[in-house]
Amino acid sequence: MSDDKILTSMIKKAEFKINLAKKSLVEDKCDLSTAASYYTMYYSAMALLYTKDKAKTPSHEPKVIEKFKNDFVNTGYFDESELKSYLNAYQEVESNGYANPKISCPETKERCIKTLREAESFIKKTKQLISEYEMINF
Repeated sequence: MSDDKILTSMIKKAEFKINLAKKSLVEDKCDLSTAASYYTMYYSAMALLYTKDKAKTPSHEPKVIEKFKNDFVNTGYFDESELKSYLNAYQEVESNGYANPKISCPETKERCIKTLREAESFIKKTKQLISEYEMINF
């Protein structure tokens, strides 16, 4: 598979996950929506790391977060609040077993909406950075 196809595949996975997050939220499946929002950020981070250094792109989630922090937060492309959003989504998903939809409550739904908005912002910024770097339009 060519580099462009791999990169495009990662972005398509992120787009699929953000759409799943939106659909799940409408269906009051907040935990599933949060998991999909997290994976939007995960695949976006993977795409950024792949764009930067194809040979050294980790796939294990904590390693992706660590490398994302080093390569994109510490260098100013993303700020600490965006990293915190990514980490919070990861921790939420870890504690809920990834995709175990539960009955929604107002506090959960508020967190879910917040995570979804953060994931939308994350993928938007990712696509913008990749477009500038790779001259690829998504």
